[in-house]
Amino acid sequence: MTDKKTFSLNNLEPFKKFSQSEYENFISNTSITSFSIGDPLSVENIISDSIYLILEGTARLVGVIDNKFQSKCKLGPGQFINLASQLRCCSCEKVIASTNVKALKISDNQILDLYQTNQVFKEWCNSTMLPAEAYELARALKTNSIRNDIDITAAYKAILKYGKLKSYKYQDVIE
Repeated sequence: MTDKKTFSLNNLEPFKKFSQSEYENFISNTSITSFSIGDPLSVENIISDSIYLILEGTARLVGVIDNKFQSKCKLGPGQFINLASQLRCCSCEKVIASTNVKALKISDNQILDLYQTNQVFKEWCNSTMLPAEAYELARALKTNSIRNDIDITAAYKAILKYGKLKSYKYQDVIE
């Protein structure tokens, strides 16, 4: 069984450069949550006040295509749930446990504090395309395009593979 002490977060990119005290402080303010097969980890149209980091098990990011739920990708240990929605300030995730899942539960306030005080974490957030973000971009592309031949799944995969995030400061000139 995985617990906060044995799962090595400092091997994950956003936490690699945490000092020992930052790491201990971060861990001390989290808890472990379990989900059973079929349980929602994230509900579409609601921005959760909890971000989950999968420690064990798998979940599926699902989306609606032609009025049917379809799995977009499999999420596993080391992947975040609800972080994309928090960063975008817009719900963009519907995630369901596909096996029993153990996850680290992190409050939205803790994520906001990290984002504001830890430059490495902030840069990772600002430059990492999360699966839910890629899916939302593909969905927006299909919805807002005058073309009617856009395949959401193909667009999603292309965005995830080739998409890059770039953040700008307020009033920056974008060339």
